[in-house]
Amino acid sequence: MRLLILAGILVGLCTAAAAQERRSQSIDLIKRSHPARTAAGLSAADVGDPDSFGRNLHFLGVAQTGLVSFTTGCLPPDPLFPDDRCVEVNPSPAPTSAQFNDIGRINLPAKASNSLLCHSITSFPVWNAANFSGAPGLMRFQHGASFTIENPVLDDPGLIDPTTGVPFGGKLEAVFGSLTLEMHTMQPGDQEFKHHVDTRFCLGGLIGKAVLIDIYGLTGAQADDFFKKPMTIRLNLALRTQLIDDASVLYGLRLFGD
Repeated sequence: MRLLILAGILVGLCTAAAAQERRSQSIDLIKRSHPARTAAGLSAADVGDPDSFGRNLHFLGVAQTGLVSFTTGCLPPDPLFPDDRCVEVNPSPAPTSAQFNDIGRINLPAKASNSLLCHSITSFPVWNAANFSGAPGLMRFQHGASFTIENPVLDDPGLIDPTTGVPFGGKLEAVFGSLTLEMHTMQPGDQEFKHHVDTRFCLGGLIGKAVLIDIYGLTGAQADDFFKKPMTIRLNLALRTQLIDDASVLYGLRLFGD
């Protein structure tokens, strides 16, 4: 009976986590776009993203995060790999989590793109999980990406970030949420090894003119000016684990513009 109760609790935890994941919407999802039509007479109702419609695709650069490791014994930092990070995992079954910002970056010149920064994100997570306790336990491996976009247009103290309620201070955060999320119950004595490679390509984009207007409150003129300025994109990585004694992950970002 005790095991059945515990199993029910674990199912509830997984369900709650899934609901939270749905509520934490990625910036890459398509948002309701501003109703204005382009010079060609197209609107979001016609093609979804009229600002980039019919424009050529441009390669804008590539970057990769440092390697983030969760382990029971971190080695001293290697000066040859300054973006690598290591975290000592908590004793099982306690969860371990960490967030690392600016562990990879791309510097774009002015006018690199017209109205959109599109992405291809490829992640490389590896993990070992084990349940050496005497009861079923929740195994969790979750890693996510976010991007800090720095742009001179956002230096204006009169521009307020609606996601924080304070001035942008020269930058905004584009949150993608989980790139990998695996959760399930492990029985006593269970062990597993996973290596997963996944690529996520542009839908709504890393940032676009419509998102700047509809989500971040910029005017059309400010959004146009945003893409005329140089900008820096900094890569951030978050990792949360449970019943995992060793894990590592990194991801790469390739940018495209219009």
